[in-house]
Amino acid sequence: MSGWDEGAVYYSDQAHSWRGGGEENDPVAAAASRHAVLQKFKEFIRGFETDKNVFPYRESLVHNPNKFLLVDMEDLDAFDPDLPSLLRSSPADYLPLFETAAAEVLVGLRSKVAGETGEMEDPVPGDMQVLLTSKEDPVSIRLLGAQYISKLIKISGITIAASRTKAKATYVTLICKNCRNTKQVPCRPGLGGAIVPRSCDHDPQPGEEPCPLDPWLVVPDRSKYVDQQTLKLQEKPEDVPTGELPRNMLLSVDRHLVQTIVPGTRLTIMGIYSIYQASNSSTSHKGVVAIRQPYIRVVGIEEANEANSRGPAAFSPEEIEGFKKFAAEPDVYKNICSKIAPSIFGHDDVKKAMACLLFGGSRKHLPDGVKLRGDINVLLLGDPSTAKSQFLKFVEKTAPIAVYTSGKGSSAAGLTASVIRDSGSREFYLEGGAMVLADGGVVCIDEFDKMRPEDRVAIHEAMEQQTISIAKAGITTVLNSRTSVLAAANPPSGRYDDLKTAQDNIDLQTTILSRFDLIFIVKDIRMYSQDKIIASHIIRVHASANAASGESRTFKEENWLKRYIQYCRTECHPRLSESASSLLQNNYVKIRQDMRQQANETGEAAAIPITVRQLEAIVRLSEALARMKLSYVATEESVLEAIRLFTVSTMDAARSGINQHMNLTPEMANEIKQAETQIKRRIGIGNHISERKLIDELTRMGMNESIVRRALIIMHQRDEVEYKRERRVILRLMNARYAVLGAGFAGLSVAWHLLQESPRDLGLRIDIYDENGIGGGASGVSGGLLHPYSPKGKLLLWGAECWKECIKLLSIADAAVDQNSDGSIVQRRGILRPALNMKNLLSLNDNAQNCLASCRIKTIDKETAQNLVPNLCVPFNSAFYMPEALIIHPQRYLQALFLACENSVKDFMTSGLGGKELWFHKKSICRLLDFEGEYDAVVVSLGAKADLLPELSGRLPLRTCRGVVAHLMLPADMGEDYPACSPSILSDAWLAFQGPRRLYMGSTWEWKSRNSSPNVSADESSIALQELLPKASKVYPAIKDWTFTGARAGLRAMPPLTPDGSLPLLGCVNDVVGENHTCSYWLFGGLGSRGLLYHGWLGKLTAKAILSCNEELIPSELTRWKTIKR
Repeated sequence: MSGWDEGAVYYSDQAHSWRGGGEENDPVAAAASRHAVLQKFKEFIRGFETDKNVFPYRESLVHNPNKFLLVDMEDLDAFDPDLPSLLRSSPADYLPLFETAAAEVLVGLRSKVAGETGEMEDPVPGDMQVLLTSKEDPVSIRLLGAQYISKLIKISGITIAASRTKAKATYVTLICKNCRNTKQVPCRPGLGGAIVPRSCDHDPQPGEEPCPLDPWLVVPDRSKYVDQQTLKLQEKPEDVPTGELPRNMLLSVDRHLVQTIVPGTRLTIMGIYSIYQASNSSTSHKGVVAIRQPYIRVVGIEEANEANSRGPAAFSPEEIEGFKKFAAEPDVYKNICSKIAPSIFGHDDVKKAMACLLFGGSRKHLPDGVKLRGDINVLLLGDPSTAKSQFLKFVEKTAPIAVYTSGKGSSAAGLTASVIRDSGSREFYLEGGAMVLADGGVVCIDEFDKMRPEDRVAIHEAMEQQTISIAKAGITTVLNSRTSVLAAANPPSGRYDDLKTAQDNIDLQTTILSRFDLIFIVKDIRMYSQDKIIASHIIRVHASANAASGESRTFKEENWLKRYIQYCRTECHPRLSESASSLLQNNYVKIRQDMRQQANETGEAAAIPITVRQLEAIVRLSEALARMKLSYVATEESVLEAIRLFTVSTMDAARSGINQHMNLTPEMANEIKQAETQIKRRIGIGNHISERKLIDELTRMGMNESIVRRALIIMHQRDEVEYKRERRVILRLMNARYAVLGAGFAGLSVAWHLLQESPRDLGLRIDIYDENGIGGGASGVSGGLLHPYSPKGKLLLWGAECWKECIKLLSIADAAVDQNSDGSIVQRRGILRPALNMKNLLSLNDNAQNCLASCRIKTIDKETAQNLVPNLCVPFNSAFYMPEALIIHPQRYLQALFLACENSVKDFMTSGLGGKELWFHKKSICRLLDFEGEYDAVVVSLGAKADLLPELSGRLPLRTCRGVVAHLMLPADMGEDYPACSPSILSDAWLAFQGPRRLYMGSTWEWKSRNSSPNVSADESSIALQELLPKASKVYPAIKDWTFTGARAGLRAMPPLTPDGSLPLLGCVNDVVGENHTCSYWLFGGLGSRGLLYHGWLGKLTAKAILSCNEELIPSELTRWKTIKR
């Protein structure tokens, strides 16, 4: 069929091709005969009536806006027997006459219209297409031969390809390039082209040059066109003889038949068997005039619907009577099941499932356009030599429409649809695969487990939505695939292993399993009595295999069963009764409860999910059981049998295998927990590792290989890991739960970065715990001074990274705050530090030379400093100014950062990624081990309170310090407002101005304190003021005008002194908490008075380390604290 979508300059309009120029050369007698036939066609259209005063064709002409007329050949035969015979013998001659007659009758039926002059005129005859239909039996494509050429034929098949629409001319306008004379030439219909004369018929005048040979040029703009499309029709699978390839036939459709058929549609067509010479025919045939390619010019299409798509739908009254008598028998269900695969011994429930699959449920069309499938899908999974393939072969032979394929030899394109480029035209066209060709029937897929996973995914849509969507090579379409799927598969190890779990034996994805209505575990059970019976049965089958009477009886029974199935599917569409619906609802809820209880008791999810799809499966089974009895109502009896079948198949499969949590001693449970911990350490979330490599690493650590494998099985049951590449690779799945203890700078930074740094498809839940609420601890009490320098003005280690990340977090928090909220996060910009002694002056002066460009340190004189801050005392006439440094409101910032985390989770949800959750719990934390088993990781960011946890108490090199922050206010009747553009002041005591008349004052305070209360007593306030006011008044004497209004305090966790300086404490603390835990524990603390600066960058590092389970991502200087002896 190479070049099937090709042709010469070809066009098609039967009516025009005859009206234009064939009849003037006919003899008078032939013309008279044709005129008589034309009159008969007109009389038929005008006068044929089905009932009294009912003229269907006349009415159709008037009311049909599409300008086509569908004519039944039986009606034409009843009117005049000669007309059908003329059409069948010479359709190319008489069909154009029929169309001319229809056009002229239509003109006569219409009222006159106003012409250009205003006078009433008869309407101009338009184009009319006559489409033929007939109830005669179709001819096989294989039987089409030379005797059918130019005859009207009827064939049926499946459309496997459709070309693009092309414009074909009915008349070609020619112009002579010499004399400019024009001429209209009619085109042959179908794939025929125009016959262009060799010479011009213009008579030259005296002195005029005669026109040369072949003077004609085609004028496309003045030619007349119709739409045309080519289709490829293939034999139905059930009509193809064994061992033969299906035959194809090229079809040509035009005008109103264009763009009405998609690949995969079953058609019965009437057409004219024609021939043409392909432009790309083989070299051996080029120039051979006698060799032509056949094609069919379509003049009528009957699209097969569900009722008649399964072969001829004509049933004799005797057959119908026999079917109804059989359906009325009380044991009809048992009789049908006895006819299913009688050569296979046992497997009664499987045979009943096959019967339900063959009969099917009722397809439903909802008011909103949604279609619910009625076809039943069945999976047989189990040992070899259990007759799985024989069941598939029987169904293929018994179902009216069936396609059999094997998993290893089936690709995604072969099962669904492929886009192929035609070698001749270089255009793309669609060819339907097995599931398209079996539309309305059954697809039998053997060796289902041997299919590649990407090929299995391709049939997901076909199994549930029963369509196949194609978007390839510029072709976007949807093909119907209303098929049942019967699949057979083996477990991964070849045989069903009772010592493995159901998940290991059924190594198929949940998404494909949920699409099967029934899943049978077929086992080869070794039992003496049963083996003896099976052996006797098989020997008897072989012994009687050649009996002629037995063969004919079997064939007759199979044919009767096929006809009965076809009749039931055509005539009976059952629905559930009210009592059956109520019974089914209660049973489904009970099944879900039982599966939930099983999951809670065993700690493992079912291998086969029980979802709403399974509820629909029971509905379909109930309808199929009712359909077997030709009952229009599915009763409680049908529902109970459907539930029983579902229970013995899918439910038993879901419960099969051993429970890995049974018979575990405490020692084994402890070893499995250790193995799980080591596995999680070696596989980060979303990462994968070779199973062999992982087991070898853990066995070298002294672990038992069977313990490691059992730990992997348990983690697989909990959906924590997944096997890939035929179980050679282990993937840690994208879901995790983290607990963050503390809602201060450290805790909220870690929470934010866990959300941002985690893979976008990671299922993540973060729970934040803090008894004081958001920012209620020491972080919320801080002064809010933000700069990257030490008290001596030296750039801190990693100061640049910390400053950059902190500014970034501030902008994120600021963007999350509502514009109408009270107060801003940044209270003031700029910090001024006067030099208090010569050593201090020299140190600050040296360090100022190495400042950051994004946070400068300027050396300014006394006058400039006092311009910035009126009444400032500058003892050494020099001060150091940081214009980019910030004073923030810590509590507002923390609340805004938490709001940003919540907004981020919402953004994930609205973008369709989902899977991210954030929860805050206002509760105290007593023990770390309370979180054991609930979370993948716990982040301890409690500051000084971390040392109060029993698992960490006395094991962290932290120094505690209670800092008191005094709140002062400038009375309304004293002094002027503190200027809005003036910076805050940093000296031995810091002054953080929060507004024109409010400030916070603080300094390092009571070391080794264990008092974490934010409340400050009157005595503690008095002592703090006695300490702070003298320090502050040295540089800002006006502080004496400010009134003390209260104080707050926070217990800070100060880091230990190391050779690298005072650095925070980061890293995994599993070895501190204890090894035998499934959860990993991380510490992010010891930020001290620089928590605001450090929290952004170090929180990001901690989040990355937690997500990848890799502490090496944290600089070694920050984890070296573990080596410090307490």
